[in-house]
Amino acid sequence: MAELKPDLTTLKQSIGAATGGDRALDAEIASTLEAPLAAFTGSVDAALELIEHTLPGWGWHVGWHADGIRPYATLHDAERTRQVTAAGPSVPIALLRTMAQALEQNAVTAADGEADSAR
Repeated sequence: MAELKPDLTTLKQSIGAATGGDRALDAEIASTLEAPLAAFTGSVDAALELIEHTLPGWGWHVGWHADGIRPYATLHDAERTRQVTAAGPSVPIALLRTMAQALEQNAVTAADGEADSAR
């Protein structure tokens, strides 16, 4: 299996550890994903704009996790062939965790495709 770029791996870990709004994490997200700086970790609108920036055409859904306490988010590609879901302490964090999983899948799929082409 292909490995992720170190900065994307670090970002996924940072988002996974997030518990709420975090300006330093917002700056890390913007820098890593080459996006305009916004309050991604504290704003649903900013998180959704980031998802549109990084995963154009992907759809989303948010709801309550089975425990009834935490929100969750689901993202799916336009063809509905790939879907990822994650929970979080807030809706923006759940969206960001889900986005990070989708970006990981895309990076691994792209790297595996490149490796297959090189053979």
